[in-house]
Amino acid sequence: MNEAEAGTTALTERQRYWLDHLRACAASGKSIAKYAAVHDLAAPAMYAGKRVLVKKGALPSKHPAQFQRVQLMKAVVDREPGRVHSMHQKTIIMEMNDEYFTN
Repeated sequence: MNEAEAGTTALTERQRYWLDHLRACAASGKSIAKYAAVHDLAAPAMYAGKRVLVKKGALPSKHPAQFQRVQLMKAVVDREPGRVHSMHQKTIIMEMNDEYFTN
């Protein structure tokens, strides 16, 4: 039994029903609301089923970070206008005018 099957063994018939639809919805690329409309399902029921399945571990929980800590640092600017190189990996570089910085 693989990890995906392990999370579905203790599901009720109704939970399996929603799990099948939620997986099909994800595979379709449609939102739950659009998938529900196409398949004549109640979107609120799909969302409720999803909440239960996430709590049971049958579906992954997705909680994207709302804020990310950033550190302002001096960068090395190439001679080419607009190219900025950072000294750190995994860095998001934003170009701003000097008026946004205060000492």
